[in-house]
Amino acid sequence: MTEAQRVHQAVNAFEQNDATSFGQLLLDSHASLRDRLQVSSTGLDSLVDRAMSAGALGARLTGAGFGGSVIVLCQRRRLETVRAALAPHVIDAEPGPGAVHS
Repeated sequence: MTEAQRVHQAVNAFEQNDATSFGQLLLDSHASLRDRLQVSSTGLDSLVDRAMSAGALGARLTGAGFGGSVIVLCQRRRLETVRAALAPHVIDAEPGPGAVHS
């Protein structure tokens, strides 16, 4: 239930151009996946922690868990700092138009 609520809150954050709130939702989601569902790993948790310490707005595991990947949201001005904190485990991605919410 909490993840479904976060999805609705994330849509609202996007609609309001509120990257800070969206980042916190990513972080809250990671904590839930780690603590409640226990599908994270120390490696993924470390990447999330390193990203946040480097100035990311939020981060969470993605994929299947148990060793998947981490998605990180950061401002462009902090990109190089966050990238350096996560090196060599970085694949850059830019958001696309995605699905339309009605």
